[in-house]
Amino acid sequence: MTNVVQLRDHKRIRRGRERPDFIRQAVVFRSDKRWRTHTFPDTNVVLRCRSTPKERVGDYVYAMPEEEQGWVKRQSRFGWIEIDGEQVGALEAVRYETDVLICTEEFVLIMDMDSAYEAAFGVILGDAWENIGLDVTDFGTIIELRWAWTDPTATVRVPMATLFKTLLKPWLSTHAILVLKAFPLEYEGYSSREEEDGVDYDVAFRRRRRALFRMLYAEGFEPFQGDAGQDGWMLRVADRLQGIVTPPGQEWLKQVMR
Repeated sequence: MTNVVQLRDHKRIRRGRERPDFIRQAVVFRSDKRWRTHTFPDTNVVLRCRSTPKERVGDYVYAMPEEEQGWVKRQSRFGWIEIDGEQVGALEAVRYETDVLICTEEFVLIMDMDSAYEAAFGVILGDAWENIGLDVTDFGTIIELRWAWTDPTATVRVPMATLFKTLLKPWLSTHAILVLKAFPLEYEGYSSREEEDGVDYDVAFRRRRRALFRMLYAEGFEPFQGDAGQDGWMLRVADRLQGIVTPPGQEWLKQVMR
C-alpha cells in the first residue's frame, strides 16, 4: 500500500505542504474566537468550525419597496482540521438562500453584480433550471462545498465525507441541494502543462479527476448536464427532496434511456 510520503513525492501528484489560497486569503477573519470544536471517537482529529454572518449578495436595488425586491443572501462556514493541535487541513462551504419568488433571470443578475466567481456560479445554476426559485430555492437553500484541503504528510483518520457532514450539520436540515466542482487542488495551474520532468499533466489530471468523480458518485452526487458537468460540476439533492427537486438533465436522460 502506498504510504503518505511516497504519495507526496510521486511525480504525478502536485501536492506539497503549502496552503492553498482559500486559506491564506482569509487568515485574519478566521483568527477570532468564535469557534465550535468537534471531536471524533477513537481518533486524535479535531474539527474547529465557525460561520460568517449572513450578507446580501450584490448591490441590487429596484426602484420599488424593499419588501418587493428580489434578493440572494450568502453565508460561509469554515473548518480547521487539527491533529494534536496542529492545523493539517481546512474545509469551506457557502450557503445561499433567496427570495421565495425569485426567477432565474433575477438570480443570475444579482450574482453577476457581486464578483466574477459568483457571476460564473450563478450562470451554472441559472442554465440548469428554468425557474430556480420554484424548482430549487422554494424548497431550501443551495450549499456549495467550495474548498477542501489536507496536508499530504498528515494521516487524517476521519473520512472527508464525515468531516464535511460535521461542518454542515447546522445547515443540512434546510438545504435543497449540495453543489461542488470536482477539481484536485494539487493540479491547480498544472492541468494543461508539461514540465521538464516529462510528466504529462493533462493525463495525470484527468486520472485524478476521474477518481474524484467515482468517489463523489458513490456519495450520491451526479454531474450537471452539458459543459458544466464536463468541467466537473456535480450536485446532490437533499434526501428529503428526492423526487421533488429534479436534478438538471434528469428528464432529458429519462427520454434518452427509453
